Amino acid sequence: MEFHLKKSILLKDISSGSAMEYINGNLFICGDDASFLFKTDTDGKILQKIKIYDWEKEARIPKPLKPDFEAMANVGDEILLFGSGSLAPRNVLVKVNIKTEAIKSFSLHEFYEELKYETQLKSDDFNIEGAAVYKDQLLLLNRGDNSIFTISLNEFFAFVENGEELLEIKNVKYHLPTIDGYVAGFSGACVLEDDLIFSASLEKTSDWINDGEILGSFIGLIHLCENSNEVVDCVRVTDSEKIEGLCVVQKKGKSIELKAICDNDNGASTLLEIEIRL
Repeated sequence: MEFHLKKSILLKDISSGSAMEYINGNLFICGDDASFLFKTDTDGKILQKIKIYDWEKEARIPKPLKPDFEAMANVGDEILLFGSGSLAPRNVLVKVNIKTEAIKSFSLHEFYEELKYETQLKSDDFNIEGAAVYKDQLLLLNRGDNSIFTISLNEFFAFVENGEELLEIKNVKYHLPTIDGYVAGFSGACVLEDDLIFSASLEKTSDWINDGEILGSFIGLIHLCENSNEVVDCVRVTDSEKIEGLCVVQKKGKSIELKAICDNDNGASTLLEIEIRL
């Protein structure tokens, strides 16, 4: 995999960019401590703000209270925003209808507990940072141990909305690169055809609550059509930015244009345009 960083744009009015989707020519961006879902053009200019969290100010939500929306997926006219699950206030799902701006919220406490129970995963190793939909399946990327949960999308909705049973939970762990003894951790994902394109970032910290020195980010590829735990390719695309989400804008031959959102840890975000060649 080869890459070219084509553009970098500072987004001063979007804090802590954490996840992103590209829908009908526009970007939808959330921040892990922002109370709005932002609709922007492809250069990050804000076109619309949809209120997704009841916070009285437009300031950043304090760390102990924030829902920590780190993962986003698109299903039809709805965007699914997943709290990371790393603390109690972060066990939340928000469904946003991007046509009507209707908002529905659900607790993910029981769902996340089920994932941990079925995989014998400790709470300290649970931190959902990426989401994607592949065919009829929901993929959730756990930064805590660099594994991916795969669940039927229909079963997920039935469990969260109606308390019905989850029949199958698949969990596969992946080996990601290290720098200075720190392991890169899943931070975002999108699907292109039969491939999962993921981001993985590095910080000099061993916990999910406090930020550490940023060591950069990787972009990698996993073939979803193969029953394997192998990362097909992985390349370090920046040594100074913490990529938290990414999406495919277009594909021409073997060239793919990506947008990536980065959390600056200082109240702003950075939007990157990256071209990769497979």
